[in-house]
Amino acid sequence: MRRGILLAYASPAFVVALPTIPVYLHLPTLYGINMGLGLAATGVLLLLARLFDTITDPVIGYVSDRWHLGGLKRKPLIIIGAGLAGWGLVKLLDPPLSADGFYLLVWSLVLYTGWTMVVVPYMAWGAELHTDYDERTRITGWREGFALLGMLTAGGLATYVAETVDAAAAPVAVAWAAVGLGLISVPVLVWIVPEIPSAHTV
Repeated sequence: MRRGILLAYASPAFVVALPTIPVYLHLPTLYGINMGLGLAATGVLLLLARLFDTITDPVIGYVSDRWHLGGLKRKPLIIIGAGLAGWGLVKLLDPPLSADGFYLLVWSLVLYTGWTMVVVPYMAWGAELHTDYDERTRITGWREGFALLGMLTAGGLATYVAETVDAAAAPVAVAWAAVGLGLISVPVLVWIVPEIPSAHTV
């Protein structure tokens, strides 16, 4: 596979991984303590959102395999999901002062649904890009390498913002960084990477 296509496919994994740390580490503190919902109530609401995620994962997988739009099956879901995930991410990590438990639950559902609509077809798409076992391993390695780099970058960016600006601003900065980079990487992914097996090699 040509390096340009490989890079276009792997780079969104960086964006998907960026908000992982803020979502899993900061949401309980943000809503349970700072917003006054209580850690127990916040935990229950986040658990409900994750349980809903166990339903959407196979549903999105089924739709991604069988639903076609203009001859495409992976790209439309990724485009829609990226929009939902970005919207939900910003809403969750930069809530208004009036945010309550209902707000947390709704926007968690939006985020996780969008996340699933991106990740499930994105992962399946990678396995379809080449029929050769070694080349598929190379594709997966690039994708997972970008994902690891995204998590490391999120930690570094959050630490920098917390030390130079304010600790409360750190998750918001990561959220907007993910949205901004997603506005670049997702269109590049959709435009450059084909939804057909590729026999190109370097």
